[in-house]
Amino acid sequence: TLYVISGNEARPVLKARSGNWFWHSAEGCGNVFVQEYGEPPTGIYVSEDLVHFRKVVTNNAIDPLSKHFHYITFDEMRELLVTTLGDGNVVRVAISSNCGSTWKPLYKGPWQFVPVLIGGNRWILGFDSGIARGGLAVYNVEVDKWSFVFLKANGYRYAQFTSITKFDNYYIGCLGYPTAIVASKDMLHWYL
Repeated sequence: TLYVISGNEARPVLKARSGNWFWHSAEGCGNVFVQEYGEPPTGIYVSEDLVHFRKVVTNNAIDPLSKHFHYITFDEMRELLVTTLGDGNVVRVAISSNCGSTWKPLYKGPWQFVPVLIGGNRWILGFDSGIARGGLAVYNVEVDKWSFVFLKANGYRYAQFTSITKFDNYYIGCLGYPTAIVASKDMLHWYL
């Protein structure tokens, strides 16, 4: 259940499917979008006032093979909603240029992602993949080109990103497993 807290009061405003939860949110198009995670179908919901929400799309409408949404964000410069999907599907990244009304696949391939960091002309996506031990995708929006950085997690089976941000000249990533915070200046070499 999603709650809005005002003063000392917490008010439920949106209920997820039983066992599911709301994982990420994004502000865009003058609205707030929240993304549901868990058992399919999961949804992306929109609200103008944080009181009334409506479902704009389900993961299965974008890719019938997907299990759920992984992330949602908004590229303000291009006015695009960006979402990542996961677990056994073909469409890994989808975009909407009309505030969630319609969606089109942006990346179909083996690598799946959770976080997306919008950084000017490039988007940085953190791996969440059982195929690769860990890494990043860098999408150059201007030339529509993908590149990939694979990480070697010494002593660990995986190094999967749950969030990524930029602080000054450093990229800061949070790993879900192993639970750690890592930093890098060049996205090639990461340090605990």
